[in-house]
Amino acid sequence: DEAALYDRQIRLWGLEAQNKLRTSHVLIHSLTGVNTEVIKNIVLSGIGTLSIVDDELIQPEDLGAGFFFREDEVGSERLSQGPISRIQSLNPLVRIRAIKDPTFLLSPSSNSSLEALKEMKLDVIVAGKGTRSQLVELDLVARSLGVKFYTSRSVGLGGYIFSDLGDHHEYLTEKNGQQVTMEKKKIKHKQAFVSLSDSLSHSWKGSMNERKMKRLRLNPLLFGIWAYWEWEARRAIAEAEVVKGGQEKVAGSDIPSELEQISIQMMEEKGIKSQTCILTPGSFSPTCAVLGGLLGQDILNAIGGREEPIVNWFILDGQNGEWIPLNFGRAAFRRVSDITSQPLITTRSKKGQGPVHSVGPDVSVVVPAVSQ
Repeated sequence: DEAALYDRQIRLWGLEAQNKLRTSHVLIHSLTGVNTEVIKNIVLSGIGTLSIVDDELIQPEDLGAGFFFREDEVGSERLSQGPISRIQSLNPLVRIRAIKDPTFLLSPSSNSSLEALKEMKLDVIVAGKGTRSQLVELDLVARSLGVKFYTSRSVGLGGYIFSDLGDHHEYLTEKNGQQVTMEKKKIKHKQAFVSLSDSLSHSWKGSMNERKMKRLRLNPLLFGIWAYWEWEARRAIAEAEVVKGGQEKVAGSDIPSELEQISIQMMEEKGIKSQTCILTPGSFSPTCAVLGGLLGQDILNAIGGREEPIVNWFILDGQNGEWIPLNFGRAAFRRVSDITSQPLITTRSKKGQGPVHSVGPDVSVVVPAVSQ
């Protein structure tokens, strides 16, 4: 039965968290390599409903990281019976919905799209595709509806995850208590997130010296990804103009050179020294496995209110063997309190504070007082 199926997970994160999962509704846009890994993890863990939105056909290059696809299905719809049945076979208790019209996600602010999203009663939206403006708009709509938002994409040996869990995300962590009882103490945290729009508009120009910039560890891959978003937006405008002018196709261009120029311009505008990164097209299966595993776990934690979340960017740079969490945008905060309601003091006090928690730049933290 259901209790036996999820017994191991209940022992791991508790019945309350598992009940939150079994009543949750997650929407995933695009059956990409990263999202394939995410789907596997969250379906096996027992979410309530999974809605998958995709209108594309299976391509030969999808077979590398898309293990729900088969070679004889190339050319058919990604959400055809074969892939959906394989997803369902992972866990028959999860309700799977296949949505082949993504219009309501591409223009989410329209009245019809808002109504559609409201009716779905979503807990999480995961966007695996979309232009920068579309992702920014979708994130703002998700915020207005109280829905957690993620976007992620792999680029060869690298990739990213962005998370926006709203202004008042709460979660619990555990730590060992006194040595006599060895009981674990539950600590309640509150974390504010920034929107994708605010994060993208953040600048370090004139606000940090060279020493602080080195400590910040901004990986150039981040700007390479942003440059690719900008290139996609410019390409879409060029294609629209070609259609309007009655031409057949956009004139050829030197894409690597364009991306380099855009990324250098972005770095200069944000006060960052120019650096070089390597963007490789396509979905590399190991990269998708790492990103999808991390993203899937963060989604489960966010729904169940357990463990510290990704705040707010995660950059995977497989070329240089680095993974870097980055938190920037307007000031975020985290409050930490013992659920036994110990008095709170600020970290600015000098004595009897307990540990000082460093969450990122411009972060205000409150920790439990230490009994004397």
